[in-house]
This record gives sequence, structure tokens and C-alpha cells, in this order.
Amino acid sequence: MLVSENQRPTELTSLTASGTSRDVIKYSFPQRYAESYVGIMECFLDVVEGIASLLWKCHAQSLVMHLVAHVIDS
Repeated sequence: MLVSENQRPTELTSLTASGTSRDVIKYSFPQRYAESYVGIMECFLDVVEGIASLLWKCHAQSLVMHLVAHVIDS
């Protein structure tokens, strides 16, 4: 099973007598997965420039890299 928690600017948690607080989660999907967006845009440009021939192949590679990064981080 893979789990991707909501990302926050920092992973710090403040524990005080009055309770617990953390940073708010990142607002939008593009903020949470900016690296993936950059990777897929680079791949798209490779297709446009003729460096890569299959867009779906680039997309699959980007998804795999994203999943591996999250598994390593967890």
C-alpha cells in the first residue's frame, strides 16, 4: 500500500500545554507536486522538440519517478 499524506511547508509540530499545532497543508495540488509538474513539462518539451517520441512514455516515467520519491520519503 502507498500513502501520500498532505504536504506542509515544514513538518514541525508544536506541543504545548494548550495543545498541538502544525503548519497548514499546501493549498493546491500544483503546490504539493511542483516537482512532478516540472518533470512532465520538461518531457512535453522534449516531445515538441523531437527529443522524445512518445508523450505517454514520458508521462509514465514521470509518474514512476514521483511514486518512487514518495516511497523513499516515507
